[in-house]
Amino acid sequence: MRSSFALLMMVVLPCVLLAQAPEKRKLLGTAKSASVSSDVVWNKQRRFDSNAVLARMDLCIAKTALNKQFRFTSASHADIIVKFHEDVVLIGNESISATAYDPEDNAVIFTEERSLIDEENDLNRLVSHLLQAVEEQRALLAGEQHHLLLESTFSLDKVWNEADAAVRQDVTPIKIWVRGTHLYESFEAPSQNMQIFSARCDSVAGSVPDKLPNISVPPLYAGTCAYTIKWISQTGGPVLAKCNLETHEIITVLDPNVPAISGWSQRIDWSPLKATPPACPIPGMDWRNFTYKLAQTYAE
Repeated sequence: MRSSFALLMMVVLPCVLLAQAPEKRKLLGTAKSASVSSDVVWNKQRRFDSNAVLARMDLCIAKTALNKQFRFTSASHADIIVKFHEDVVLIGNESISATAYDPEDNAVIFTEERSLIDEENDLNRLVSHLLQAVEEQRALLAGEQHHLLLESTFSLDKVWNEADAAVRQDVTPIKIWVRGTHLYESFEAPSQNMQIFSARCDSVAGSVPDKLPNISVPPLYAGTCAYTIKWISQTGGPVLAKCNLETHEIITVLDPNVPAISGWSQRIDWSPLKATPPACPIPGMDWRNFTYKLAQTYAE
């Protein structure tokens, strides 16, 4: 780790907080190597052992997890530049900061400044917050890559059947596709008993619905399914009646390797149809588990 220090400082400039563009902050998630340095500024009218301070700063930084997350190298070969700066010009107004730069144009991609109270603790906190920002960006990038994989696997041009289709006759092929952080499902069942049944579901990654079945696995996606039920005449004439309802759904497994999708869907309560006079179905109180797998006849 190369250290540098300033010898003279007579005035303190006001602190300016710089906003980091989202595209620049992504560098925190992709960077593998870092150039790390430290410096200190002080009032020339005070006796001050800068070498001792720099040595102490370097030792504190070396004890952090920074060198476990990045390979240290020179600025000319680093993916990012990290600089720790200690300002002790004015007694009672000491500060310490950590700033990460893009070596390409020296744009700031992370910065944090705090009052200097305990040097080792302050450096530990600064490094911890920097690494939190790194992990956040790495998670975002991993999420983007994961969704790109899902988009290529669960696409609209593939048709999926419920896993137990071999033993059930009432199974309808369903279209499933992923776009960004949304997972969509769509199907329309063939007419049975003069009834046409269709649905479109929209679930969002990381969302948690108000209602959940009693399961131990947290949902990957959660959203709603909008159902439309139409009754037609035997001659195929105009629609005699129409009902709309909305239920909750969660996705707990989305495996692009099988590929397969599993989750839980809120049941539909059909009992109002038997009432006098009949009424539209309503969302039920319980849930059903489902699994879809790619229909073999459509497999690539």
